[in-house]
Amino acid sequence: MRHRAKNRQLSRTSEHRRAMLSNMATSLFLHGKVVTTVAKAKELRPVAEKLITLARRGDLHARRLVERRIKDKSASGKLFKEYGPRFAARPGGYTRIIRLGHRVGMARRRRGSSCWRRSRPGAKTPKTPRRQDAKGYEVRRGRKSAPFCIPNLASWRLGVWASWL
Repeated sequence: MRHRAKNRQLSRTSEHRRAMLSNMATSLFLHGKVVTTVAKAKELRPVAEKLITLARRGDLHARRLVERRIKDKSASGKLFKEYGPRFAARPGGYTRIIRLGHRVGMARRRRGSSCWRRSRPGAKTPKTPRRQDAKGYEVRRGRKSAPFCIPNLASWRLGVWASWL
């Protein structure tokens, strides 16, 4: 029984899981983003955020603690030179998980984990304008979305409502 076990097992042993999360954190710091599954992204978030918090301190002991987890010298150097100063004023929440759709082979849901770009806690990112067609409806994924309406039972049986989605 897994009483009071707080982490996901991810169908791996504890050594394999720890090595996998360390490698994913290394890739996240080197490339700025990682494409993975939902469960792995949710498990990666606290690992990466603790390492970024150590990088914010920037002292020798913090560097040694980070290098216990991240074996790549270029990744740890980038963590201390780039990510530490970038998030110096931010009190946590350095990473975000973004929906990317389904994986082609297994139809498993994918997520991307990336390092947050905002350097100040109060800074806002500008919203991108939504695309609209000629009639003013917003266009998403190649289709236009019709105004909201509730189909009646007759149109539900005929399948007419499917064109509204």
